[in-house]
Amino acid sequence: MNLMSQAKTQKGIRWIWVIFGLFAAFLVAAFGMKAIEGVVSFYMTVDELANSDGQYFGRRLKLAGYVLEEGFVQERNRYEFLVAHEGHSIRVVYEGIAPDTFVPGVDVIVEGRTEDGNLFVADHLMAKCASKYEPGEAPAYWQSE
Repeated sequence: MNLMSQAKTQKGIRWIWVIFGLFAAFLVAAFGMKAIEGVVSFYMTVDELANSDGQYFGRRLKLAGYVLEEGFVQERNRYEFLVAHEGHSIRVVYEGIAPDTFVPGVDVIVEGRTEDGNLFVADHLMAKCASKYEPGEAPAYWQSE
């Protein structure tokens, strides 16, 4: 084999390795994006979801709003309620243990997926704490004599 054909063969082998490397990088990026998809969730309010034209249907979301008194139903650890924000509302179904602060009128963040146009199935529920706490007095052992 002459020197020229040997150089062409080495160049061809290099291109094969470059193509293989690019393909491997693409696979790693694709699998990484797919793995992140199940973990990442969008945060939005009920009115933003209502105005999204179904763009987030079936996607994992964190949805913020306040719980309406009407339609609030609790049966053991199953809750059905309406979450509203700026004139829009959506029905939420949650099964699990709710925090003590979860009552109608409280601000909530629910995490889950939209099942149809006006149903949100939540697997996590967070009730925001009231911000109207009065500062108490320091314990006696903190006070100097």
